[in-house]
Amino acid sequence: ALRRSTMEPLDVVVPTCAKDYPFLAQCVRSVLRYVANARTVYLVSATRPPGGVVDNKRVRWVDEARGPCSPATAAGFVGARRGRRAALRATSPRVGWLFQQVIKLEASRWISGLSRRYLVVDSDVVFFRRVKMLDGPVALLSWQPDYLHAPYFEHAARLTNGRARRFDAAASGVAHH
Repeated sequence: ALRRSTMEPLDVVVPTCAKDYPFLAQCVRSVLRYVANARTVYLVSATRPPGGVVDNKRVRWVDEARGPCSPATAAGFVGARRGRRAALRATSPRVGWLFQQVIKLEASRWISGLSRRYLVVDSDVVFFRRVKMLDGPVALLSWQPDYLHAPYFEHAARLTNGRARRFDAAASGVAHH
């Protein structure tokens, strides 16, 4: 049997959308079973996920409209490449991805009572074994060293006014869990 440790609880935020609902229950079950100290799973989406997913007392749905931002707002903050300030069109396929990044970075503004440290999990992630995300004050991350996707770094640079930098050019710094 897996024991719960005495470490501080860890809430889990899962931004999701209708296209991921068929697999969402697997994601949620795996988080509750395998993520050490997982307390509450918050599903952030435009529509309430289907019954069965949110019926667990440790799972809560958060309407993304409650947050301080909308997809259109997120699109307006990010200009086109080469430094132009032209906003992305609301129909751009990247708008959904950009909005999801805002939810991930600003989850505490969508969810009151969120644990001091929280984990963000994409809704297509399923854990198959026990994982510990924190070791005291240290976050344990599984970096993807070869995931060098240019839009990630361009977006991070814009969000942080260029303050976010990689210390190792060979490591992406992207962690998918």
